[in-house]
Amino acid sequence: MASENPSSGGANMSREERKASRESKALKKNQIFDVQELEKRVQIAELRAREVEAEIRYLEATGKRRALISGKRDKAKSKGK
Repeated sequence: MASENPSSGGANMSREERKASRESKALKKNQIFDVQELEKRVQIAELRAREVEAEIRYLEATGKRRALISGKRDKAKSKGK
């Protein structure tokens, strides 16, 4: 009975995964960077940052609006009493 060793190096990996792993190791070893891939990742990160900033602005605006509406509601209740 042989036990499964997760560091066995590809026992359960598909052919594509092994190829990608070899390419990744070669890139790391030779310090070769795919500039287009890095630029794409940077662009995606920048877009995500903009998206998060927009979401924060939206949440702040809706919070202010709810507070304003709540304040108006409280004033109307106090006038009616």
